[in-house]
Amino acid sequence: MRWLLLLLALMIGAAQSQEKTPPKVERGNGAKQSGKQQIGTDARPLVVVVPPTEEDRKEAEALRETVESQERSERAILFMGKLEPLIFPTAAHDKLYPGDKDAPWPRIGYCFVNLGRTAAIIDRIEVKLILKDKLPPNTGYEGSQAMDGETVLPSGGTTRMYPAMFDRHLTKAEIEEVRNETKHFYLFGFTRYDDIFGYVHSYSFCFQFLPKTNSVFVTGGEQYNFRHTQKKQYEIR
Repeated sequence: MRWLLLLLALMIGAAQSQEKTPPKVERGNGAKQSGKQQIGTDARPLVVVVPPTEEDRKEAEALRETVESQERSERAILFMGKLEPLIFPTAAHDKLYPGDKDAPWPRIGYCFVNLGRTAAIIDRIEVKLILKDKLPPNTGYEGSQAMDGETVLPSGGTTRMYPAMFDRHLTKAEIEEVRNETKHFYLFGFTRYDDIFGYVHSYSFCFQFLPKTNSVFVTGGEQYNFRHTQKKQYEIR
């Protein structure tokens, strides 16, 4: 390999520079010098610059791709885990909560699971539970419930259950609309986490709930459900 020649030349140059000794001057009691002054040389080691060949570049690129492929296969990757049943008025609701304001706010419990081979460090979660006749375009997460703070999630681990709360009580009219499935609850949001290889990931999701059958399914397409990965930038101070 030509880069070995370059490395060898640098090592020879370093050895030659270490063999140099500074001038040695011996002085007597007076101003007269005794002995001879050893004068150093200005000769410099020869450095041979060997430009990498196309073969070298291809080998380096293949090595880089191999390392990145190994990292990708080992990275943490989060998915939505268990979803607790939506707390919503059942058939006994009208007897249990005769007044609108007596009923608990609708909510859903959720958690994340790490299906990757290494740990994830979760540093932010944002979710929003909305009630609409149809899912609106994704305009962001304004008004969402945000949770900050680092949580280390090992490979195969599951987070605790987090609550996603609706922002108010339902009216009787809304209760009937949900029961008749003319309006639906949607849970959407994202989580952001780091992996041990210096990458930052975000996982965005959206689910629709059907209280009639107590079922849930993914909805919203790529506008709501996507992943993003980028190399973490470190600030040097």
